[in-house]
Amino acid sequence: MSLKSLNKRPDIQTDRKLNTAYLQFEKLIEAFKNKSLPDSIVDSINVGIEGLNSISDSAKDLRSQIKAKQSNLIKLLEKEIKIVPKNHYRTMWVSLGMAAIGIPMGVAFGAILGNMVYTNLNL
Repeated sequence: MSLKSLNKRPDIQTDRKLNTAYLQFEKLIEAFKNKSLPDSIVDSINVGIEGLNSISDSAKDLRSQIKAKQSNLIKLLEKEIKIVPKNHYRTMWVSLGMAAIGIPMGVAFGAILGNMVYTNLNL
């Protein structure tokens, strides 16, 4: 079973964020066309692509749907066959480290030293 392609939308060239999201999702689909994926995963990817192809040309709605489908696709592939995009774990852990370690340590240093300039301390 083969993966479907996204419909070409020439009108998205005017919206830079939408165009970037669309091209990123398109590259992800092209990368998975070279992999041998189980039929159940190919079916779920095709359903997502059909959903995106059926969306009207509302830029905000389309961009949010692309992001949601891409996130769901990455979670599915990570869970089922242990395939993730490049820098996936780095992105995930950097944000967690900043929120769980960097900000609390900055607040602690700021409270101890009496200067709250350290709240944005990222070690």
